Amino acid sequence: MNLPDLSAQLESELAWRQEEIRFFQNRGTMLLKADEQDQYRRALVLILYAHFEGFCKFAFDLYRTAINGEQVACNEASPAIAAAGWAKLFKELRDPSTKCAEFKHALPDDGKLHRFARDREFMERSIEFNRLPVTIPDDFVATAAASYVHPIALGLTL
Repeated sequence: MNLPDLSAQLESELAWRQEEIRFFQNRGTMLLKADEQDQYRRALVLILYAHFEGFCKFAFDLYRTAINGEQVACNEASPAIAAAGWAKLFKELRDPSTKCAEFKHALPDDGKLHRFARDREFMERSIEFNRLPVTIPDDFVATAAASYVHPIALGLTL
């Protein structure tokens, strides 16, 4: 996907959302009673929130899809994008229940030993990982507050 296509899709998505918000704002002005206008404005806040969240999710997914489609090697991507592409690998490295292949069936359950073995394996394979294309997982960017990845953390400038 090229930059003009990406930009056009973002602008199209934003345009219909802005049009719908304007529609509701205009309808609210037709209400005559102040308490009804206040009630309507409170409801409009929910619509604004939904549109903001929906647009962010759309934009991040579009950006993620474009990055994945480019098949850029991790060592050619920005550190933030490469880290997003390695999300699954980092999750496995941090999982204390993951064991190195050599220790799956032997040795006692020693967390420090297994963590060191995973770190060693990572270092052994880091050149290989750097050559892999960036593939950001579908669920990497979420709009839920607990799992939200801020665009700045991804190195994006909006």
